Amino acid sequence: MYAFLRPFFRSAIATPSCSWCLLMVMGVVMFGGCDRVPPRPEIGKDAEGETREFSDDQPAEKVAKSLPRVPAESSDREAEPPTGIVDRDLQWWDAYLVGREPIGFSVTKVEPVGGGDSYVRYSMEEQLKVRRGKQVVQQWLKQTSLEAVDGTFQEFGSELSRGGEIVISSGAVGYNKMNIEVRRGDQVETVAIPWDSKYRGPFATQQSLRAKPMQPGEERVLEALLPVQNVVGTIRLKAIDVVNVAMLTGDSKKLLEIESSTLVGDRVVLSQLLWTNERGDLLKTYTPALDFATYRTDQETATEVGTPKQDLLAATAIRVETDAPWSTISQQTPIAYRIEHRTQDPSDLFVSSANQTIAAIDDRTVLVVCSAEEEQSVDSQPVAAEDELSNALIQSDHPTIRQMVNRLLVLEGASLDQKAETLRLGVYRHVRKKNFSRGFLSAGQVATEAEGDCTEHAILLAALCRAAGIPSRVAAGLMLLPPAEGQTEPLMAYHMWTLIWTGERWMALDATLPERPQFADRIMVVSSNLASGNEYSCLLPVLQVMGQVDVAIED
Repeated sequence: MYAFLRPFFRSAIATPSCSWCLLMVMGVVMFGGCDRVPPRPEIGKDAEGETREFSDDQPAEKVAKSLPRVPAESSDREAEPPTGIVDRDLQWWDAYLVGREPIGFSVTKVEPVGGGDSYVRYSMEEQLKVRRGKQVVQQWLKQTSLEAVDGTFQEFGSELSRGGEIVISSGAVGYNKMNIEVRRGDQVETVAIPWDSKYRGPFATQQSLRAKPMQPGEERVLEALLPVQNVVGTIRLKAIDVVNVAMLTGDSKKLLEIESSTLVGDRVVLSQLLWTNERGDLLKTYTPALDFATYRTDQETATEVGTPKQDLLAATAIRVETDAPWSTISQQTPIAYRIEHRTQDPSDLFVSSANQTIAAIDDRTVLVVCSAEEEQSVDSQPVAAEDELSNALIQSDHPTIRQMVNRLLVLEGASLDQKAETLRLGVYRHVRKKNFSRGFLSAGQVATEAEGDCTEHAILLAALCRAAGIPSRVAAGLMLLPPAEGQTEPLMAYHMWTLIWTGERWMALDATLPERPQFADRIMVVSSNLASGNEYSCLLPVLQVMGQVDVAIED
């Protein structure tokens, strides 16, 4: 049900130059600490613990009191232009771990093209395995980037296989724009984005660090293509200090620690820690929100990936602090959720809507008050034309979708609420194989294959509603669940559902449930009409919440 984040399960997985292709296919992962210097468990019997070296006038206790925090976003530094490519014949392997468990690996190659000195091709291939309940899903990604030796980006290509679905993307730089094509089965989407010669390709971070290794205290800003999103993002790097870093093989190295934050517009969507040697080689990365680490190593060590034991469905649930029993909570409306973010002001991370209001308590805490559907008021966000049109994901003009609508809506003169409930129950019954093995399928695929989790239910219901003349969107956020067996505290899990426009407000519908909830069971982080045809546009905001909040129900 709450597996909609599975498409994420790659991004912070790779080294940062590729982390955005990976970030967008990242699934649900374990929570981790979010301090700037996170806890690092020993790996190997003889591993030395990682320790920061502080000067006499900056003791560790003083620095610790300043944590946690988010890398500064207010820097006026201009983005650095591309620099000449240092590496023209190179290969390296990285191991991927969630917590202490190996889940995958990647191999990256740099090689000249055409036998000359004009162009260089970067290529990366990665594999990983994820356990979700009783299922183990294997994912694969191949990505290439062609660049001139002066660092000017030329073109990219990627092929992603996830749960049986293959997505192929390609793009080439033209005059002041980049033309991009995305293929999902028979669906082909093309888009052109503005392009400037100072923009870099998807391997920008590694190229920059290798061309000019950073020094303690140095800051650097890069603008680079985030391929899966098909937008240009800003990467901010801040070198902190040399620290002792535990490596995968059990030894330790003195490496430069770098804070990295990636922004889309003015929103930070990914925060990482990087560690490089004096040559600028990126030897380790850590994504605090996901408890995910990559380690530079040899092929044999990197590819030692067995069947994962950690169930990521259970690991991602948030324990909700409350003194009330579930029997009381499940009848309560409204519900006031106190949400504390560990690294930043959460006021802008949650949206106000017809059934939830946001009130700041302090610079790390908000109170989100949610009500049940029947208590909702007029919405402040009116319907848009894109909420009614068919697109690459919400395929309301798909023949199978139209057949389903005609078969389900046979009652003449039915009210909007009756139509919506009929379609909701129709999706609940239609998706017979409720599992976590598929990627983010389009509505036409879900209608045909009748398989998936909450993302597939939400997408199909949105398409059916549009085909029936009801404007619709999808929403993503947190859903309240009863306590796990043997526990007393309820849980919150990441989830996706459908919104429909009633003429006055957006109303939530959830096709994963046999009946509508009668209490305030969910907190919305983002909604989207998916007009861009890019599923990741509605998942990015969740990254700033994932693994970084503590939730309590107020009396």
